Amino acid sequence: MFQEMPQGWLSADDEILEAALTQARAALRDEATRVRRLSAYYRSDGDYAGSTFLDLNPALQRSA
Repeated sequence: MFQEMPQGWLSADDEILEAALTQARAALRDEATRVRRLSAYYRSDGDYAGSTFLDLNPALQRSA
């Protein structure tokens, strides 16, 4: 997680953030739908961004 906004990035306003959270929560609310959607997102032969994260090592926890 970022500790501060990277230089040159613009912050999203609260309305946009809340809309994104609402959509994400709705997409993951139902267990059967959640499993199907997450497996599609991380499927290595799919075209979602999640598959690009499959080969990464776990992130190190850093204290602030």
